[in-house]
Amino acid sequence: MNDGLKFLQSQQLANGGFSSHSSPARNTWQCAHTYQTTFVPALILNCLADLPEAKPIRNRLSRFLQQQKSATWSFNYWDRGSAEMSTFPYPDDLDDTFCALIGLFRHNPKLISEPALVQIIQTLIATETTPGGPYRTWLATTDSPPPWQNVDLAVNANIAYFLQLIGSSPAPLQNYLKERIVAGDYTSIYYPTPFPIWYYLARVCPADYRQKLISDIRSARVTEPLHVALSLTALYHLGTRRAGLTPLARRLQASQRPDGSWPAQAYCIDPSSNQHVHFHGSPALTTAFALEALNKYQSALPAQHKPKDAQAASIQQAILAHARHDIANLSPEVRRPALAMLAKLGNPQITLLAYNIAQSLVAPANVSKQFYVQLGLANLYGWIAYTIYDDFLDEEGTPAMLPLANIAHRYSLDYFRKAMPGERFQMQIAQTFTIIDQANAWEIKHCRTPDKLPRYGQRRKLAERSLGHLLTPLAVLVKSGQDLDTASVQSFRSAFQHYLIVRQLNDDAHDWQADYAKGHNSYVVSELLKRTPTGKLPTLQREFWHHTLPAVCRVMQGHLQQARTELNNCAVLKPANVLSELLDDLEISVQQTLTKQAQAKRFLKEYRGKSTKLLNSS
Repeated sequence: MNDGLKFLQSQQLANGGFSSHSSPARNTWQCAHTYQTTFVPALILNCLADLPEAKPIRNRLSRFLQQQKSATWSFNYWDRGSAEMSTFPYPDDLDDTFCALIGLFRHNPKLISEPALVQIIQTLIATETTPGGPYRTWLATTDSPPPWQNVDLAVNANIAYFLQLIGSSPAPLQNYLKERIVAGDYTSIYYPTPFPIWYYLARVCPADYRQKLISDIRSARVTEPLHVALSLTALYHLGTRRAGLTPLARRLQASQRPDGSWPAQAYCIDPSSNQHVHFHGSPALTTAFALEALNKYQSALPAQHKPKDAQAASIQQAILAHARHDIANLSPEVRRPALAMLAKLGNPQITLLAYNIAQSLVAPANVSKQFYVQLGLANLYGWIAYTIYDDFLDEEGTPAMLPLANIAHRYSLDYFRKAMPGERFQMQIAQTFTIIDQANAWEIKHCRTPDKLPRYGQRRKLAERSLGHLLTPLAVLVKSGQDLDTASVQSFRSAFQHYLIVRQLNDDAHDWQADYAKGHNSYVVSELLKRTPTGKLPTLQREFWHHTLPAVCRVMQGHLQQARTELNNCAVLKPANVLSELLDDLEISVQQTLTKQAQAKRFLKEYRGKSTKLLNSS
């Protein structure tokens, strides 16, 4: 995050704006022109609105934009002091106007005064196609040529978002956006891809339409960092939980360049030059979208996983300090990705698991802070290694990350040995990692074969791949005086495995389209193909939404119930314990998914019924 902000600071112009680049190539970026717009600064200001450390950049952006507004609070695409205002003259337009207003309002709501709002509303009334929208893009007279009478989806989504920020958007405008979402029509003459449209729509999408938009976003092929960032932020706004955002966040972090930036890519369409369409983009703009996305990803962490008391906070700080010291001794090639992984995974849910388990015991052991720190580091490095190896199994791994995975794996073993030097527990560690390696080998052999679906049985394989996460709580139980073979420890082990199964099923349900596209027969993909073995993607999407998803949710609910039954038999745990809280999180997620699916089915039924009546009456 800090490196990205430093890059933006280095790129900000003296007047507070940012340069824009225009290229004839969408994919291989070749900068043909450099100029100044209000559009890029407006977008960047909005991206940084939730980053307190970006306030100096935002203050300069705010001053720049306030100098660009007209007397009626409208904005032009071009910096009003630029040469392009004469060579490529445009009227003011609502896309630049409302992107600027959104940025200014989110930076400081007091900047949009009541007299300003009066002017803004008058502008909307002058451009509405029907009372309440949708609205024409350009501030041109009604007798202007047809290109200046355009009604655009992206522009109206931005208008709706600003109106939502200050109150609520009118029903006709909302209906226009809903119709486009239902139709899956995300086209705009100003944007070359649907990703910016999804980014805009996600901020204003009504609850009943979110799953449709999520499905459309997840069905797209996302490779370029700009599109990854836009998709991540859109899915965050649509209510996607952290687990569903993790693959995108990993990909985005891995694509950051050494100078802290992300590369320029085509965001919108620029004026033609020499009869060739040009595309707009800049490293500063992509970087701002990436920083916004990663900040959204971090804020998606459940609030209950923050340190609960002063002792927990002290242990958390010590763990992170030790980790930074370990990483500081690594070579530069490994240090940067290690710090990125620490920023992503160094959260209390992972680092404080040992402490939270200890606090959940009826009779907690009297152990040192050092014990919690060592187990916290062992768990943290285990998660780092698991995450990187998992990327390779999903064919998303970056070769440069493999050395870090191996180092983290060794660090995890070292810290487990320091915390639990006894021979019996060392055997438990060895057995656990053997099970993990065998589960990975099983997946590679059986889950990549297109003509034969794997047999998941009771789904134990889903827990085995991440069984290393069980070692930390087992260490705490043993330290408290429990033997690994006692009934309470066996019940806890079983409950935790059911928890791991549900976590994996939840991830598979979110990622099924990506898994299917790569030929990975996850449990969810396998269940889907059992029902529809020869279906094309649209058929599979309908089958998943109507049948496979609720079936998988029922399977998850069954494992959650089994986990709770096992916990009831675990006499060493208090009734209120950390594993119960983790199960609660998953249960809420499953129930929300089922509720949204039922709501969507009711909507589709009503929508089709109304459509049939209209057709019969016409």
